[in-house]
Amino acid sequence: MRDHHQLDELDRAIIERLRVDGRESSRSLATALGTNKTTVAHRIRLLEEHRVMRVVAVRDLFAFGHQVLAFAMIRVADAPITEVALRVAALPDAIGVTVRTGGYDVMASLLARDLAHLGELTSTVLPRIDGVAEVHGELVTEVVKYDSHWALLSGPPPGDLPDPAEPGSRDDLDLAILRRLNVDARRSNRGIAAELGTSEATVRARIRRMQEDRAIRIQAISDVRAFGIGANAVVGIQTADGRTDEAVARLAAVPEVSMLTRTFGRQDLIAMVLGPDAGAVARVVLATIADHPTVRRVETFSSWGSLKNGYAWTRLR
Repeated sequence: MRDHHQLDELDRAIIERLRVDGRESSRSLATALGTNKTTVAHRIRLLEEHRVMRVVAVRDLFAFGHQVLAFAMIRVADAPITEVALRVAALPDAIGVTVRTGGYDVMASLLARDLAHLGELTSTVLPRIDGVAEVHGELVTEVVKYDSHWALLSGPPPGDLPDPAEPGSRDDLDLAILRRLNVDARRSNRGIAAELGTSEATVRARIRRMQEDRAIRIQAISDVRAFGIGANAVVGIQTADGRTDEAVARLAAVPEVSMLTRTFGRQDLIAMVLGPDAGAVARVVLATIADHPTVRRVETFSSWGSLKNGYAWTRLR
């Protein structure tokens, strides 16, 4: 789409409505937007074909029995950084992996069953990967903001769903439905049911239950580059004594901050900043974050490449 078609008002309006309800019918969209069903269906098909938009079932980080989210900051030695990052990305517990510049070479988002499992990942599993020289962990104590609207759709897929951490939290049918929704969440319940050998009513009920439990939300994800977002950085933030709550409230309202977490480790907060280019990101980091009395120190890690895309995850509860 970026190379063949400029997004117009109708494209943007379709995407905006599908962010709210990814399964809104083409007929309903057409009525709301003053056009016809055929035009809407054609636009959606083009947006998907050119990787400008996907409709997926976004999963809540903690709805499948996992209790711990952490960031693993990895230094690499005696091996190509990208190869090491690919080895880390092969771990099912790593839901997002990027190569970054700064004090560390690779950053991985880890979703663990509990603290013992996280300890195993950071002290045993990751250090045994060839090329991993050092692992520093930042434990997430609160997910303040986790914008699920954006992704690098031209990049790698989001990866499969880690196994449920607690027996009975989600069964095999739930997971099978989710895997198909992550390929195309607008496909019919009838088609999913036929593929899984169950009834349409069962699929409909399972999806409705997961939505009501706020385990998933079916919505549109937009490609960052198609919308002029060409750079991002992870920012580790050490706050001034006693002013963390104030910093959180202020940073959560900054539109360029797409993710904000409280962390336990060397950083008090970790944020993701998006911008049209590296200069714009740097200006936000310096002028909006670093140059404020609630912040004592920042450490910036710019993105060089994504090896595993975590866009199918968010915080819904």
